[in-house]
Amino acid sequence: MAAVSTRFIWMLFAVSLGALGMHAVTGLDASTGMLLRVDGLTLIMAAVVTFVSGIVHSYARRYMDGSLHQARFYGRLLALTLVVLLLTAADHLALFGACWVLMGWLLADLIGLIRGWPQAQAAARRARWSFLGGSALLAAALGLIAGYTETATISQALAQTAMLPTSVLAGVSVLLVGAAMIQSALIPFHGWLLSSMTAPTPADDITTSSASPVSTQL
Repeated sequence: MAAVSTRFIWMLFAVSLGALGMHAVTGLDASTGMLLRVDGLTLIMAAVVTFVSGIVHSYARRYMDGSLHQARFYGRLLALTLVVLLLTAADHLALFGACWVLMGWLLADLIGLIRGWPQAQAAARRARWSFLGGSALLAAALGLIAGYTETATISQALAQTAMLPTSVLAGVSVLLVGAAMIQSALIPFHGWLLSSMTAPTPADDITTSSASPVSTQL
């Protein structure tokens, strides 16, 4: 499981670099209706996410060697990476929100990977509550966007930002920044990151390195 997952992630990194190079030459974006949209920012984030995940995968192969939790760790880590990649490409507001919630749940599960360790479970609970607060802020922001733009996609909402009242734009911006700060463990929301040291490896880097840049597409 560890070897297969690690090779797969590095393969995704190579693919993302190749796609980024092609985009730099052609400048073309790709879209699958209302669900996904792949542009330059998406490809840059894909390269960053897969590179960080590849480092964590490679490091964990030695760190987790012989551990009874290895298979579950790599299963959660691979799922977390794929969810973050889907988040970066999501164009539908509901899909973006669902990926954000799932990302937090998987990360908290990695933090509390060792079920019999009370400190790990306490750290996982703290992370879940923090991510729940961030998800609530994001849900409020997405609700405002959908309500005032009457659209369900990020790309269409961005095209209508000039038509939105200043108060709405300010409110959405505050909510998005708050959600990104919590997920990125920025002060004063850094408590969950400090307690995450109970995790076997720094898997939280995958999300903390991408939360703020990803939120900018909104």
